[in-house]
Formats: sequence, structure tokens, C-alpha cells
Amino acid sequence: MSRHDAFERLRAWDEGRAIANGHTLPWLRADAADRLVLAFVRMGGESSPWGLCVGRPDAPPEFFTCAEPRNADLHAAFVLAAAGALLRHVEHPSLLADDERLMLLAMEAPLRARVRLRQLWVPGPSHLDMLHFLDFRYTHANTGDPKVVRRLQALGRVCGWLFRESTRPGQVRVFDATARLRRAYTFPAEPVRQAHLGYLLAWLEADRTRDERLAEARAREDLPVSVTMSPEYERATLEPLVTRYNAAKDDPPAQALLAREIHDALVPELRRRWELTVQAMAALDADPRASNPHLDAVVDLGSAEYFHEYWKNEAKGLDPNLSDEQRRYLVHDPETDYAPARAARRYFAHLHAAELAAGELVHGDATLVEQSLDAGNALRGTIRAVEREAVAGKKSGPILWTIECSADDSLRLREETSVCLVGARKRIGRIRSLATVGAVRTVVLQMTDGLTKRSLPNEPDAADASALVGATVTFLEQAAAGFTQMKIFRVGHTDGPGAWLTHAAPLPEPSPPVRIQGNLLDLVKSLQ
Repeated sequence: MSRHDAFERLRAWDEGRAIANGHTLPWLRADAADRLVLAFVRMGGESSPWGLCVGRPDAPPEFFTCAEPRNADLHAAFVLAAAGALLRHVEHPSLLADDERLMLLAMEAPLRARVRLRQLWVPGPSHLDMLHFLDFRYTHANTGDPKVVRRLQALGRVCGWLFRESTRPGQVRVFDATARLRRAYTFPAEPVRQAHLGYLLAWLEADRTRDERLAEARAREDLPVSVTMSPEYERATLEPLVTRYNAAKDDPPAQALLAREIHDALVPELRRRWELTVQAMAALDADPRASNPHLDAVVDLGSAEYFHEYWKNEAKGLDPNLSDEQRRYLVHDPETDYAPARAARRYFAHLHAAELAAGELVHGDATLVEQSLDAGNALRGTIRAVEREAVAGKKSGPILWTIECSADDSLRLREETSVCLVGARKRIGRIRSLATVGAVRTVVLQMTDGLTKRSLPNEPDAADASALVGATVTFLEQAAAGFTQMKIFRVGHTDGPGAWLTHAAPLPEPSPPVRIQGNLLDLVKSLQ
């Protein structure tokens, strides 16, 4: 924990409430039609869900449960009933007419615009893990009616993609409500207690004292929000019902009644988790801070990821002429990497997403700028001189800015580093020299891009000394996301460094086992 975080937490305790982090929120607000809220519960010790609750935040949710999740057929029927909500949310191509699907494959812009602000909200990280478990369980489903199997596989793949998308830096499509609250506010509590969604929401309640908020937070903390229910509730209420359900296997009417009782017992647990997520969403929507004004590039990257990493492959997989082997390479396997080049591309894609988000959002939030200054990744000073360097044989040389900064400020930037002006990122300079004399650090920048009012209408020309000298400016290290993006495409090449690893031919299939011959003569005869 940094000194800044410790100070902010102490300040939150002193004020008796959660305090805002930053001047903006790093995600866009969306309409209820673009949002889906999902919550799970599971049986203690099991990896698969026992029930789920799903729905838009402006309408009553739907509840789906399984009386005995260890029964494979019952569990498949349970998730199949709930699959429609998720598949509709991601505009799965199987739900579209053939002509519309082919049109969207050829023209991605309409589809990307349609789903640009789609958001899936879950209460916390354990609910995201449940998406991963469903990916493992159903992506390779292969038993039963072919139509049912295909829909189960589609559900497994969409859960897998949503889980993987939740891990991509800067993404704004899959929302862990607990993590989003911690990102937006500093809470006066130790980190381990901030993993409880209800606990955090109590600190956000208005018109209460610190002691009242603390008492409410501790009371809410007693009710579980993760996918695992209270052991006492499970033992006292659900375990007897499941035992009676299994004992009534020869009495279908009695079993159906017990299944309904199990459903009724699970609904309150699911409803509480779902409603807390909706409350967190409403709290963030009501926050007076605006969304970061530089989010467009981040959101557009998310739309491109959706189309190229999920939807396009799903649409191609519907082609009846493809073999199973060809379909296998269209989707991400939940267990392993069949294609090393794809794994390498995803690494660089995540790196690019992190660099893009950091490089874009910092220009829209003064707090992020201050954090960059504290970390030494930016410089702030006063322009003392603007001049053109004389170059033999040329009418005008490069434009040089001389900036004076405090030598006490941290600075990790070095000579030859490219930097851009905060608020006008197209104005780029390269550090020519750094010199420190006493308490003053002098930085000379050679301006390289964004030099005229044509490129930056709201800024004076980079050579206009009368308008610039005396002004205080802040420069950030220029984001290098473009270079990482080029690496994503380079990995796909079959030549160059590393290609022997990412594009190596798979090992041959092992030879079938043969019966061992104890007698050498018999072995030779068998080979003839």
C-alpha cells in the first residue's frame, strides 16, 4: 500500500464515509437495455452453480435453480434454461437470420455499434470464476441431442469469453461491482473487508454518521455475497431438502414438490446478491463525477475485441461445411493452448490494452496526472524560452522549449524520451537535455509534432514565444501502445525471431501399441 493510499484511507475514516478517487469515472454509463446483472450460488464444495439469477436492472430478474447439481442431466437442463439471456446479451450469431449474420460478418460496424455499451454486472470476483467453471464444463459437451449439445457448447464459450474479457486491462464490458466500487472510492476499512459488496455499500449511505455507517457495514457483512452460501443456512435448510429429494427418486410428484421447495429456498439468496449489484450500479450512476472524456478509444477497443475475438469466430463456426478440427481452432479452449501464436497474440493484446487505457485516460483526469507526477512519469514546469535552433543550410531549424522545473520533483524520464502535452496530446516533444543546478531542473524539449494551430486549433503555434513563455505546462511520457499493437500482428508471421516456437508443427500422433514378442524369431516373422 502506497503512502497516498494510506493517507486517503485515514482521511476517509476521519470523515466517516467513503471518499471519491479521481475526478472522473473510467467507464461510461449505459442504459438499462444494455446492462445485464448476473449472480450465482453454489453448493458447498462444488464448482458448478446451484442456481443463478439474471435480468436487466430495470425489471424483475429470472431465477433458475437445480435441485441436485451433481446430476449431470439436471444441471445441463438448468443452465440450458438460463442460456438464452446470456446469448441474447452478446447477440450470438445463432439467434440471427442467415442473411443478417453474413451481412454483419462482412460489415462489422453495425454490430459493433449495437453492442458498444453492453455491460455484464456481477456481485464479485467469485461470480466471475463461476463463468470460468461453466466454460470448462460445457464448451466440450458431447453427449445428448445434437441441438441441445450445440446450445450448451455455445453457452460454455460465451461464459469463457466473458471471463477472459473480465481479465483484459481497461475493459468496460464485464463489471465486478465490488472491484468497481473500490476503484471509484476509498473506504475506511482494511482491504480484506472491502471484498464484501454489502459492506462497501453501507459506507456510501448518505445522511449517516461514521458510527452508524460502521454498524450497518458490520451487520451487512454477516450475510454472504460470494457464490458460496452460509454453511449454517445450507446445513439447516438445504441439506435436508436435497436428502429428501434424492430419496424420492421413485416418486416423481414428490420429487417435483421438493425441487420447488429447494428453488424457493435459493431464491432469497440469489435475490440479495442480485439486488446488491443493482444498488452498486445505481450508486455509481448517481455519482456526480462525469465519465472520463477520453474513453472512446478504450470502448472502441472493447468493441473490436468483441467482434474479432468472439462474435466473428462464433459466426464462422455455424458453417455446416466445417470439420470438427476446423471448428476447434475458431474458439479458445478452456483447458490449453492448441495454437501458441494465438496465446502470444493475446499476451500482446492485453499489454496493448493496458497501455492504451493508461495513455488515454490520464489526459481526462487531473488525479491521474498528479499520480504520474508523483511516480516520476511526468514533468511540470514553466516555459522560460521558445526558440528555433539554427541549422546550416536550412531556413528554419527545430523548435526548442526550455522548461524550468523543481529539482525536488521525482523524474524517471530521460534524454531521448518522447513526451506529450497534457490536454493537447498531439503536441509531442523529445527531451534533448536535462540539467540540474541547485533547486532548479532545466529541461530542453525539441518539439516534433503538433506544431501549428492547424493541428491544434485551441493551442498557440509551438514557435509562438510571446504566447508561450511564462506558461506552466505538464508533459507526460508518450504512450507506446501503437508499438505493442504492431507486435500483435507480427506474432502471426510465420518467419522471423520466435516463429520456430509459435508456429512449430505439432508433434506426430503416437504409434498404436503393439503386442510385445518375447521370441526374436517370432518378432521378425511378424514384420514380414
